[in-house]
Amino acid sequence: MNRHEWIRLDQIGSLYQEMILIYFDVPELFVCKDTHGKRYLSLCLDPEEGQYLIAPISLKYLCELLTRKCKIRECFQYAMNKECFYTFYDKKTKSFAFDYLDSNTISDDILPDEDATYDVPMDGLLLKYYLGIERELEQENRERQDRRYLNIPAATKNEKYRYYSRVHDALHEYNILKNRTYLRTKACRCRGEMNHAY
Repeated sequence: MNRHEWIRLDQIGSLYQEMILIYFDVPELFVCKDTHGKRYLSLCLDPEEGQYLIAPISLKYLCELLTRKCKIRECFQYAMNKECFYTFYDKKTKSFAFDYLDSNTISDDILPDEDATYDVPMDGLLLKYYLGIERELEQENRERQDRRYLNIPAATKNEKYRYYSRVHDALHEYNILKNRTYLRTKACRCRGEMNHAY
């Protein structure tokens, strides 16, 4: 998973190959990252013409793809922001160009078969990659929960604060009474022992 620039597109920037999932002479299906860490799933259509279908992919969908919980085509049909990119090599400018595609209207001709899943054994480098993605997803979920708490309305936060304050005060009073009871009991025992001594 070396940082190797695969392609550079205007308005997207450089994409770096992160993990090749399927390889036949050339990478057929692979994951890329941009300079901001956003991931894309790339499907090779015609390598000689520079034709690729690229879709931003979430950590959740990437985990489901690697564990066969979703079809390959679903990663493109339900792409983040419903946006895909169709790349091709422009011979006039001698550079890659691309068109935006609505993920809901992508032609079946360029999508994987409906029943195609990522059927590769989970071991070695692939397993290591999957575990890393899974850890990132767990961290992302924790951060999302933290953001949800921070976005709780002030009234709700105040109610929680007052509730925990009341619990704290009640526990404090309980401990005071408990200590007083203990001191009284100890004092009575001491007086009893002194009277018994006399």
